[in-house]
Amino acid sequence: MKYGVDIHEWVFPKYAKITLKINTNGSLSLALAPSFTPGKLPAGVKPGQIPKGMKLFDYDKTIIVGLSFSDCLQIVDYAKSKSPVNEVDIYRNNNRFNKKIKFTWFPDEENPAKAKFSTIFAQQTIGDIEVKFNIPLSFDNLDEFSTLLTSYINNYPIIKLFCAAEEQAEEK
Repeated sequence: MKYGVDIHEWVFPKYAKITLKINTNGSLSLALAPSFTPGKLPAGVKPGQIPKGMKLFDYDKTIIVGLSFSDCLQIVDYAKSKSPVNEVDIYRNNNRFNKKIKFTWFPDEENPAKAKFSTIFAQQTIGDIEVKFNIPLSFDNLDEFSTLLTSYINNYPIIKLFCAAEEQAEEK
């Protein structure tokens, strides 16, 4: 039986939808779908109220990257730091595409040595088509993201073992 489990998603109507998923082989994927109206709420949407059936995100421009174990560790350390000097760069390049996910801090205007919030910069190039967008994350959202990654890290061996056992059972 093939499966993939959506672990969690965040919906930011002004910016993007972020989804974490564990794939059939036990690896973690991050999917980022940009908003049709970057930086502002779509017409007819009030904060906290999204009309049923309204299309908010451009799923044709979704950027999906696999997060390695070390990527997860780096993001958790980044989230703990709350320091504007720290950032995480994730690159996935091959002969078909170039992908970049960058976690950076937006410094506080009054005290540039302190972070105000985090930003995820997502960029993907496939041939001549480039998609790029930013997603601001509050400390609470980033801490939630970090907690999910920590859970994945702590359960990594059992996730991999379970997925390998499922794969072997399917082969019989």
